[in-house]
Amino acid sequence: MEALTQRISFHIENKGEVAQYYVEESHPPIIDRDTWKAVQLERERRKAFMEKYNIQKMDYITNDNTFMDRIICGCCGGVYGRKIWNSNDERLKRTVWQCNNKYAVKGRKGCDNRHIDDEVLYMRYLFLSLMRLAKI
Repeated sequence: MEALTQRISFHIENKGEVAQYYVEESHPPIIDRDTWKAVQLERERRKAFMEKYNIQKMDYITNDNTFMDRIICGCCGGVYGRKIWNSNDERLKRTVWQCNNKYAVKGRKGCDNRHIDDEVLYMRYLFLSLMRLAKI
């Protein structure tokens, strides 16, 4: 019985049968035009960066992957990725960042650049950030 009493609404698209109007500045904008232009420039900059370094997806930064897709290999130009080296001995288990081109694929030689320990990377980042703040 419910299906019979439900109303069905149709949306008919106007393809030029009725006059259409474009109204500018009919209400205050959410953001000003200069901010919008600055955001568009930043989007283009990020897009060019992704194309240059062959990054497929640039996502929000998470606590676990702060440096994801942001560390560029000095040897081959590839992107570093976070890896977990497991071991049966819990003392030997560690997290490292290494070039995603590290291992040979389909006859292509792998990258010779070394890995960076997760803790070392964070400590160096903090040190450089503090040095930058000290100069201000």
